Parts: sequence; structure tokens; C-alpha cells
Amino acid sequence: MSGVIAGRYELREIIGRGASGVGVEAVDRRLGRLVALKMMRGRTSPEERQRMEREVSVSNRLNHGNLVTVHDAGMHEGLFYIVMELVIGEPLGAPMRRGEISPRDAVSIVAALLNG
Repeated sequence: MSGVIAGRYELREIIGRGASGVGVEAVDRRLGRLVALKMMRGRTSPEERQRMEREVSVSNRLNHGNLVTVHDAGMHEGLFYIVMELVIGEPLGAPMRRGEISPRDAVSIVAALLNG
């Protein structure tokens, strides 16, 4: 995947897909750092935009070590996007399948996440 969003975020590669959008690793060209950019699938309706703007507003008021930081949000060519801290890693299920994390340790990790 390539391109530039809002003249600032240079798209690198898709890092995840969900029901409502796609996650992309990007470079914030202004600050020179890697970020995660969540782009909504398809054109964003006014209702969806309001919902996403509320999500961003709430996220910006939260400050916890187990939550990613939201840096920016906006519209680009009719698509809503959110720019967040990029956390490098893999889904918890991957090391569990390889036997590197026990179910007990996985529960502890999930409990810490829920604490956030």
C-alpha cells in the first residue's frame, strides 16, 4: 500500500483488518515517526464521522500505559482516519499457539489490558 494521507502521513503497509476499517503502518512526515493509521472502509457518513470523532475525543482524555495514544484524526477524500501510536508486536494468540505463553499468563496479560 502506498500513498499520502492529508499531505502528512506516508502509507507503508497494511498491518490489520477489521469490520470497520483497515490498520496501516505509516510515517508522520512532519514529525519523522512511525504511526498506526486506522482508515474506515468506504465513504464515511455524517453519522459515522460523529461517532468516530466522539471515539477520538474520549480516547484523548484517557491516559494509561495499557492504551495507545491517539495523535490525530481527520477526513481524507471522504474517508475518516485516526492516527495512533504504533505498537510493534503480534496478536496474543500467536505466541500462545507456539506454546510460548501459558493460558495463565495470557489471562494476566488480558487482565492488564482490561485495566487500561
